[in-house]
Amino acid sequence: AGMAVAVPVAVFLTSLWILHARDDDALGGRLLGPAAAILILLTPFTGQAVVLTGVILAALVAAKLTLTHKDHLRRA
Repeated sequence: AGMAVAVPVAVFLTSLWILHARDDDALGGRLLGPAAAILILLTPFTGQAVVLTGVILAALVAAKLTLTHKDHLRRA
């Protein structure tokens, strides 16, 4: 069941990165999507693929929000 969740989520994240996230100013912001996709593809090799996928996605959202907030503070 882990691969049935991990592969579509990784493909979706990669697609989003191709369409939207490549124009981030910071290098870290540009690498977050592909790094999360790679980590998600590794989760089926653990016993908790679905849970770890959720944790990785939550960390991705938190990191993107933090980078966006810092960027807005810098520009203000």
